[in-house]
Amino acid sequence: ELQRNVDKAFDKKIFLPQMLIQPLIENSFKHGLKDGIKDAFIHIVINQENGHLLILVEDNGNGLNEESLKGTSSSFRIVAIRERLMGYKGSSFKVGNKKGERGVRNEIRIPFNELLSE
Repeated sequence: ELQRNVDKAFDKKIFLPQMLIQPLIENSFKHGLKDGIKDAFIHIVINQENGHLLILVEDNGNGLNEESLKGTSSSFRIVAIRERLMGYKGSSFKVGNKKGERGVRNEIRIPFNELLSE
């Protein structure tokens, strides 16, 4: 199941870096949901929070192994996302296992003033 929740209150046109969300969704399919988990889902949220664009991509798959959690694994997709965000002052990207439940949570935050079109 694919769930999405996009804030319809966006009143300005914004420009996201290319290929920002797609690699996270690919990772969910390729790694998290590969074992045929019953009731598998990917949840995508795009919202405004405290002057930032908030993007969440979550799944209920297998989660990350210890190597990935410690940052000793360098997934091409994750490295590419970090590189795309480098040009946006005040942006952040976090990836980790969901607390208290199965799956992975990816969180991207970018200040709105970095995304507004002229």
